Amino acid sequence: MSRILKLRPFLDFSRTEVNQQEYLVVSCKLNLLQTPILINASLTSLVQMLYYGTDRFTIEQVFKGHFSKDDFEAFLRFLDDNLLLESEKWSETLSLLTSEYFNLSLRQSFLEGKLFAQDPEKRREEIRRFLQEVSISSALTDPDLIILPHIDYLRGYKVYSSVLKSISGFRKKRRCLLIGTDHKFTRRLLSLSNKSYGISDFIVQVDLPFVDQVKEKVGEWIFDDMFNQKTEHSLEITLPFLESVWSKDMVTSFVTMGSIENFRNADQLKSWSDFSAAFRGFTEILNNKLEETVIILAIDFSHLGKYFGDPFELDEATLKETKDFDHSLLDAFFNSSSDKLFEKHLSLNFKFKACGFSSLVFVKAVLESLGAKILPWAQFYEQSLTHNNNCLVSFFGAVCRFS
Repeated sequence: MSRILKLRPFLDFSRTEVNQQEYLVVSCKLNLLQTPILINASLTSLVQMLYYGTDRFTIEQVFKGHFSKDDFEAFLRFLDDNLLLESEKWSETLSLLTSEYFNLSLRQSFLEGKLFAQDPEKRREEIRRFLQEVSISSALTDPDLIILPHIDYLRGYKVYSSVLKSISGFRKKRRCLLIGTDHKFTRRLLSLSNKSYGISDFIVQVDLPFVDQVKEKVGEWIFDDMFNQKTEHSLEITLPFLESVWSKDMVTSFVTMGSIENFRNADQLKSWSDFSAAFRGFTEILNNKLEETVIILAIDFSHLGKYFGDPFELDEATLKETKDFDHSLLDAFFNSSSDKLFEKHLSLNFKFKACGFSSLVFVKAVLESLGAKILPWAQFYEQSLTHNNNCLVSFFGAVCRFS
């Protein structure tokens, strides 16, 4: 069987030019690479394949003719020594870091000074300016389900602001289920945090009784990938906006979702032990708690363009095709069964790469089991085209009730 090759988590990629030759610069957020590594930018699509995990045979077929056999072997040895997940040293280091992180009671901010201001007053002033730029005629108290992006504020502030101005606050809600995307390598369907989340002068308290119930019903594997949350942006980036409507009495469960694209149909997905256990556990726990719970999905939708390893240009037809896919996916989340949502969009998602597909499928499965129909109250949609028209990211905002 061909060995699966996959890059380590916590790698950052940027671009640079050396002697008129473009390179990918690979660095490590945990400083486990002594110096950044340069990879020829022509190998972008190979790096993309490795990021999502693929087997050696597929790589050899795709890049046949681009490498000599000796060069290919040398490149794989280079990856083994530096970037691939199977490194024994890496596994030992990750195990130690995971243990240390597990024992913390508070996750410190990773994004302060990067995606929003470190000073709390400057951060709040920035959010106030964003909110002032949109006008919403009415607002809903105690929504049952909210969709927010997890894109940076420069591209997404109008959707963030529109959603938050459509919410007048939380009065009856006592708990929040905040669900984002795990952008790193995952071994499991989902990861649940056992710690509160903090940004300067604002701490969102973890719902430890809920976490303990999930651990009891689902298993301790819910913590296997929790260390990924240390540097994951999808949950934390929502907090500065949510602060404006947050109730100090609310407690939160922080969930990040892994990938489900390896399954070919809904029956196969639901027979996966991770999915069946998590589905059963979350359904049983929420059965008597849904009225006092707000579910917040921190997800983006399509990702296309050469920036993400796609070989094609982004033209008007592609933008329209992407918009049609995004709206079809969200409509299926609102109105179809979880099985149809998964099976109708799975093959298309390999092209469009919705960064929240697993969250939509899992939450829909739980809600339909609980008999909760999603009624959208407000919706917002945008596409962001950047990096010389080589990077397309789309995202929704929505405020919903259950019936």
